[in-house]
Amino acid sequence: MNLLRFCVPLLLLASCSVPEGVVFDETRPVRNRSWHWNDSLSFTANMEDPAYEYRLILTMRVTGAYRYANMYILLHTQGPDGSGVKQYPLLLADNTGRWLGKGVGDLISFELPLENRFRILKKGSYRFSIRQNMRDENLLHVSDVGLRIEKGEKPY
Repeated sequence: MNLLRFCVPLLLLASCSVPEGVVFDETRPVRNRSWHWNDSLSFTANMEDPAYEYRLILTMRVTGAYRYANMYILLHTQGPDGSGVKQYPLLLADNTGRWLGKGVGDLISFELPLENRFRILKKGSYRFSIRQNMRDENLLHVSDVGLRIEKGEKPY
């Protein structure tokens, strides 16, 4: 019994830990599953090591009623070394309409690489703002959107 009291909290703590190499991982819900083109989802990450490259990964869930096989997003980045914006085309389904993500119930989850070699010049706080860039003013059936940043390799 004493061993059980010790092991259960230890297992719970281990299951909540951040995987090695993950610098940032946060997800935000999309209100009413309707993502207006003017609504940005913002994330602030503390980036500490300019010697490394980072991987930026968009995490997203849509419902099975999402009507497109793709999505375009704009990623605005602002940090101590400047700011920029870039558009990303995201493929969500293949030519037959089969989702490329993993489904549970009515939700399909995606982990979509944006940048594999993202570099910072200065350590500090970086703000990433994500907006949908589709033709629909309100993009329906988007449940939540997130950003994960993983530490990559030293480029030299």
